[in-house]
Amino acid sequence: MRIIQYKTYGDPSVLHLVEADRPTPGDKQILVRVRAVGINPVDWKIRRGNLKIADGRGFPKQVGCELAGEVVAWGDQVDGYAVGDRVFGAVPFDRLGALAEYALVDTQQLHPIPDSLPYADAAATVMVGTTALQALTSAVADIGGKSVLINGASGGVGHLAVQIAKLEGAHVTATAGSNHQEFVAALGPDHTYDYNREDVRQHHGRYDVILDTSNTLPWSDAKAMLRKGGTHFNLNPSIKAVALSAVANLVRSKQHKMMMVQVSKAALATLATLIARGELVPTVGLRFAFEEYREAYRKIESGDIDYVGKAVFTV
Repeated sequence: MRIIQYKTYGDPSVLHLVEADRPTPGDKQILVRVRAVGINPVDWKIRRGNLKIADGRGFPKQVGCELAGEVVAWGDQVDGYAVGDRVFGAVPFDRLGALAEYALVDTQQLHPIPDSLPYADAAATVMVGTTALQALTSAVADIGGKSVLINGASGGVGHLAVQIAKLEGAHVTATAGSNHQEFVAALGPDHTYDYNREDVRQHHGRYDVILDTSNTLPWSDAKAMLRKGGTHFNLNPSIKAVALSAVANLVRSKQHKMMMVQVSKAALATLATLIARGELVPTVGLRFAFEEYREAYRKIESGDIDYVGKAVFTV
């Protein structure tokens, strides 16, 4: 099989397509013929050497953490799957390897996908969908009737978070740039703000939950926007922020929480059900062929390419 690997930290030029043996599943693993792979910031954070504590092993390292495809084989302790079943799921950050023709997935991080859902849309849902679910369901016992701000609502996490929050009965405010206002408005928020023209930071004491998906609304600004008892979610925390907030949250009513996404079969089942019902619609805004791996990462890491929803590879 073909797989993308690298033997040293660096920019996309260190990535190479290599031939490797098809892996054999362990007792609780499933071998998946990969059809689509989502592109995520963790891919290049690990490749650049920014997460050495978490990347877990020596070189060569592999790329890609979320995928969709077809079941090929499974281990001795796996039941309930058949060859050809359509599935989506994730591989651990300390292993990665979704960007390949075949990949091993633990059974607890895999789930069938609706028949109507294309592979690209399924792969694009795993990480961002789980992140949105975890944030919105852990903020308060019930977000129904709560005031929620989704900052960066046109992106991967943001566009699903708007839909999920509305399904849960929240009052949703969404921010996006001028060129994405129409896309975001169609997601169904109660209010939209163009951050190129308006400063949402003036909304003091307005929100119960703030989900900052674009890393442009730090805790120093967000805390004034929260109501008493409100929660601000940081999707791109530094080690310093994690340590300081863990202590400070013990003595303050307004909470600054870090999102460390954990993909699970239960979360994937929820996402699959919502999609099958037509209540959650993922958007793939950018597609690359498997062989375009260097070009894709260069474009997305630069921030110069404009798109909505998620970017994916098709394999």
